[in-house]
Amino acid sequence: MAFLSMLVLLIVGVVAAGADCGPEDGVFKCRDVCGEEVRDAGGYGRWVTFVGSTLFLDCVCPADLKEVKLVSPTVCVGR
Repeated sequence: MAFLSMLVLLIVGVVAAGADCGPEDGVFKCRDVCGEEVRDAGGYGRWVTFVGSTLFLDCVCPADLKEVKLVSPTVCVGR
């Protein structure tokens, strides 16, 4: 039974760690603006703080983002 509980905790931890976007410290942070979670930025004025290393510009417009704040050196790909 203990093994099963640990396995469930491990799976839940991996799923939670895999989220690309989410609220943190009062801002909406994203590691990938091409993911489904970026749609939740609407509650933050469609402003995203990008914390990833490569920003795919082709995903910014379809996600209807108004502002993407870069907080570290970032490679931008696309138009």
